Amino acid sequence: MRCTLGSFVVLLLITLSTLTFFSFSALAEVATIDVHLDLDQNSATGCTVTTADGDAPGVELRIRTLFDVTTGMVTETTTAPCEDALLGVFGVESAVSSAPALPYGTVAGNGLAGSTLIESHVPVAVAGAARSARAFVAVTSIVGEDALLAGSQCPQSILDLLL
Repeated sequence: MRCTLGSFVVLLLITLSTLTFFSFSALAEVATIDVHLDLDQNSATGCTVTTADGDAPGVELRIRTLFDVTTGMVTETTTAPCEDALLGVFGVESAVSSAPALPYGTVAGNGLAGSTLIESHVPVAVAGAARSARAFVAVTSIVGEDALLAGSQCPQSILDLLL
């Protein structure tokens, strides 16, 4: 499988069959989907992020998407740079303002094996001069956590920026 970033937006396609802990119940539940990008592909620089499947080193940028499991709506997308690599602290969240307007729906039943497809995006400019990046995905909800690290779903978790 080859994972790509679009020319003007980063498209994150996550299927809930891969992240099996989600439960669609009557209780309001917000899941956090974090895409951590190692923009210089150097694990010695940037923040180290601890995920359910282990550490993700070298992260320069976090893209965070909030998904309301009850309504099936994406409610927020933000970015935050690694601010303190020694402590693994990210800076202030910056809201992503681009189409489609928030909140927007997901595509139930249109993902892998009939799962729900969740799309998130940011302007490709947030990657600066980088034309490729290592990506680590972590999802957290009130039910649990899951993560996709290097080699688990996307070979070496390398994303190509197609400009």
